[in-house]
Amino acid sequence: MKFGYQGFSFDHPDEWEPVSLSGKLNQGYVRLANGQGGAIQVRWEPSKALPDLEAAAKNYIAQLRKDAKKDRVAFDSQLLDDGEQTTFQIQSAISRRGTLLHCAETKRTFIVEVSSPKRSNHERVLKPLIRSFQSGGEEVLWAFLGLAVKLPKEFELTRTVLIAGRTGIELKSNRAKVTAERWGFAEDLIRAKGFAAWIEAVARVSGEVEERDTEVSIVRRRPFPLSSKKVIARLQPERNQVVWVMLESGIGRNRLVPGMPVWEWIV
Repeated sequence: MKFGYQGFSFDHPDEWEPVSLSGKLNQGYVRLANGQGGAIQVRWEPSKALPDLEAAAKNYIAQLRKDAKKDRVAFDSQLLDDGEQTTFQIQSAISRRGTLLHCAETKRTFIVEVSSPKRSNHERVLKPLIRSFQSGGEEVLWAFLGLAVKLPKEFELTRTVLIAGRTGIELKSNRAKVTAERWGFAEDLIRAKGFAAWIEAVARVSGEVEERDTEVSIVRRRPFPLSSKKVIARLQPERNQVVWVMLESGIGRNRLVPGMPVWEWIV
């Protein structure tokens, strides 16, 4: 399964789900859990030049060692550097294995680690994760809890919605605002009103409707005040869910941004 957030992405086992999403493009933290005490954690921070990853790893280990000493628990660490990657392994109250990565394009350093309360073969999860890890590019993948959309990097996250059966994000640029949502139990949701009518209601938009098979698009233009909205929605029956994306432009942006949104945004 693919996870994507704030300009980076990676593959992970299907049973792992996000439990913490925080921070912005330049600095933040995410945590995925498997329901059995295991965790995938990613921390990132800005770094204008290529940092000394070994020194950064030592600083991180030193902080964990300090915490272990405070809690009076045993602590043992090992630092591995094969010339390509800097990896650490820690045995303490929490067993950890992690790798440090640097992205020159986005000027960020990442600490990616897998942990659990017991000794485990963390490399089984970490190795394919690191192999699939990507950062940067003209498009940003936002993929978690059923939602999967790929948007231009100009849009910055302003809000996240995490409700049972519903996952959503709101993003803004200097040209427009984008809302993307995933709704589960799609068959039950659209049964009464139909697909297009349900999208109009949940996205709070009415206008020119085009509907074909599992896709709906709605465009609304208003001259006074100057504003416009376009919604594209796709029913994904194999997952029993709906994903929709809406682009809004308002005062000072009196027309839709050319070519947006496009169906390729919905992954």
